[in-house]
Amino acid sequence: MTQSLISLLILGFIVITHILVWKWAAYIQEKYADDARKRRIAGCILFMSLAALFGLSALFLMQSSF
Repeated sequence: MTQSLISLLILGFIVITHILVWKWAAYIQEKYADDARKRRIAGCILFMSLAALFGLSALFLMQSSF
């Protein structure tokens, strides 16, 4: 019971952090729409947050399967 509660809390933290980073990067991308360099930086932030979400979700699934 405690293990699954901790796992759910970790997963919730991962998802909420991902949503906040996604919105922040979208804001940067919209605010600096005319600056190609900053758009690329925002695109990299979006890609890295997606990669981190998939990686952490994989770790979460592996941890909860044992």
